[in-house]
Amino acid sequence: TIQVWHGADLIGSVVDAGFQGIYSPNSVWYLDHLGTTWKTMYTQEPTTYVTNKANLPLLLGGEGCMWGETVDVSDIEQTVWPRMAAIAERLWSPQDV
Repeated sequence: TIQVWHGADLIGSVVDAGFQGIYSPNSVWYLDHLGTTWKTMYTQEPTTYVTNKANLPLLLGGEGCMWGETVDVSDIEQTVWPRMAAIAERLWSPQDV
């Protein structure tokens, strides 16, 4: 299993080469990127990069990452939510939503 975090489009290359992949693009789904809105996170569709749709089962899922050096107990909740919910919704929703 290969986790793709640098270069969102690489997930397509990973699964099209026959490997299982986990999608966690640092440019969009890193929660410490405070300028990224929940709408941007929600519209990032992982399956877009998979050219051979027969390989979609190899795309195991995704991950939103939160790095602790940018938050503390006073702001963790408002930093993570609702953006993590947008990522989760994107991962379990149909592609066309």
